[in-house]
Amino acid sequence: MILTYLVAFLAALAVDYCWARYTAAVAEHQRWIAGLWSIGIGACGGITTISFVTDHWLLIPVLAGYFTGTVLAVKEKS
Repeated sequence: MILTYLVAFLAALAVDYCWARYTAAVAEHQRWIAGLWSIGIGACGGITTISFVTDHWLLIPVLAGYFTGTVLAVKEKS
């Protein structure tokens, strides 16, 4: 059970990290890089969605993962 929460957290962290990097790549007109980041968005987003659709309590670590992913991506870029 703990492993499921950890996987949901990490998948959400990864999807939000990918979104932040994707947005930066689009802003810099790097279409191929943005395209690669979009693959991560789709893959990790699918895992995240599947996880909390089956167990609504997993929405808590997913939201924490989204927050953490954004914080890490923005911190790295500065």
